[in-house]
Amino acid sequence: MQGNNLTREDVVVSMETAVLEIEGTLADRMYAAMVAGDARGGDSRGKQSASLMVRKPGTGYGGNNDRAIDIRVDDHPEPFKELGRLLNYANMNYAWNEAWTAFVNQDYVAALEPMERTVRLAPDVAEAQYDLAVIRLANNDEAGSLEALASALALNPKLKEQASTDSALKELRDHSRFQELIAE
Repeated sequence: MQGNNLTREDVVVSMETAVLEIEGTLADRMYAAMVAGDARGGDSRGKQSASLMVRKPGTGYGGNNDRAIDIRVDDHPEPFKELGRLLNYANMNYAWNEAWTAFVNQDYVAALEPMERTVRLAPDVAEAQYDLAVIRLANNDEAGSLEALASALALNPKLKEQASTDSALKELRDHSRFQELIAE
């Protein structure tokens, strides 16, 4: 963490306290430190921008890079508030990337928890619900898969066409609930 022109020493102390006492991911703790530092006076020049990057090998999109979280806010009246909004979205993407990378590598058990986390972070994202249905089915949870699929299709009925031909959901095609969902 860095601050260019911090107002006083207790800014750093409050940031350290936040990192050590807040529970959550590294990104969550770093964000809490930024907010705590800002609350103590932050940068002597005021506030305009903020950024947060967490690197971890193989965690970027498709597991192809090391950027687990990479967000920034430039020229904003409330950069930390906006960074917090973006962090929720970035945490959702991080979990989704983790889940889908495991799924593509056919580690279905490892894919389930991060996909469940993705949906908890973004319950109104139809495509996340859809992918949860696929991953639950790969984990032999037919009822859970149908529940997630119902949520996905309620949020975005256009996914019915995809579901009706998706090979990842072929084991559900003869199920009466699946047929109801596609027909609704």
